Amino acid sequence: MEHQTLTVNGTVLVVGAIEHVFIAEKGLREDGSIDLQALETVTVSGLDEYYTGQRLARLSYPKPDRPLSVI
Repeated sequence: MEHQTLTVNGTVLVVGAIEHVFIAEKGLREDGSIDLQALETVTVSGLDEYYTGQRLARLSYPKPDRPLSVI
């Protein structure tokens, strides 16, 4: 893990790695990806605004020689 204090505003930037994730089984798809909507997650924007997530689409990984496709 590494951390750096930013001179612009005193914020500490932390760079690290996630080693363990605990997730309810209902939020884990068969392919191992996480379904945030099934987990009924909440997100925050800024300091005081909260949102519930709604899935728009799941797309293939972008590659320069292929168009995106819905998966």
